[in-house]
Amino acid sequence: MSRPYDGGDTTTIDSGGVGLQSASTAVDGLATDLSGAGTSAAGGAGDPDIAAALRRYAAAASAMADAIHTQLHAAGQLARNAAADLDTAGGH
Repeated sequence: MSRPYDGGDTTTIDSGGVGLQSASTAVDGLATDLSGAGTSAAGGAGDPDIAAALRRYAAAASAMADAIHTQLHAAGQLARNAAADLDTAGGH
């Protein structure tokens, strides 16, 4: 049960955390898609230097998407934990 705190209601904070974690799930799928697109583009490049550059770019973009996924998930969990802590503190 959410409790009001000085500045708002913990439900809003928890909902924001849920939204961030949902966004992290959507971003998570991009890492695999980017990697696959890079492999496909590299295969059709016809030039080994361009193919290697495309693979490197896809690997970097995939790693970036994975890192963003991790950060969004962590931020969402922090928000949800803060809401729970405020609920607990408000009950005393």
